Amino acid sequence: MASLDDSHVGDTPGKRKWFSLKRRPSEKKKIIKNILEKQDVLSSKITTLTDDRKGAQEELGVTNKCIADLTSKIADLVYISDFRKEFDEDLKRQLIEGRKEQSSLADELKQTYKEKQTVELELCRFQAHSQRMTSDLEQANRKLDRAEDMLIKSKNNINNMKDGKMDLHLEIQRQEDVIRELSVDVQLLKEKISGLQGEIGDGENRIENMKEERANLL
Repeated sequence: MASLDDSHVGDTPGKRKWFSLKRRPSEKKKIIKNILEKQDVLSSKITTLTDDRKGAQEELGVTNKCIADLTSKIADLVYISDFRKEFDEDLKRQLIEGRKEQSSLADELKQTYKEKQTVELELCRFQAHSQRMTSDLEQANRKLDRAEDMLIKSKNNINNMKDGKMDLHLEIQRQEDVIRELSVDVQLLKEKISGLQGEIGDGENRIENMKEERANLL
């Protein structure tokens, strides 16, 4: 700041003498006025600087708040990013497990379809076998009927021979042999018919069980 008075009295190297207080009153007033004006200017500048400082502090507070908000948002974004990463990994695991389960179900479905085909094929075989056994049973029944008819006829012939007192011992013996053979055939046919009926019953029960298994597989 410039001195209040540029006049120096007896300047010597390294020293400056202040203006003499022995001046006129008008000059003193003028100097005092200048000093007061400069003080006002300085006070105004100080006030302005103080206000600027307050404004800067307020702006700094706003800036710090913005920084804090941004820091919080960044933390939220990091949390969201970590959560999404974890969610994606969990989703991938679930997708892999779902694909494995789907593949397992597909294999199980294939196996079930194969079992269904096997049951249906076996059912067809048993139905065909049952039909053959039924045909054999009918044929055996017919043979049995014929054998019984022949047996009755042979007995009638023997009775007729005995009633007529015919001396036909050999014929009677032959007829008795025929009767014995027919009796054996009849017994065998009865046993065969009984066996066929048992097989047919077992086959029908097994067919019913297969039908139930096939219904459960569908």
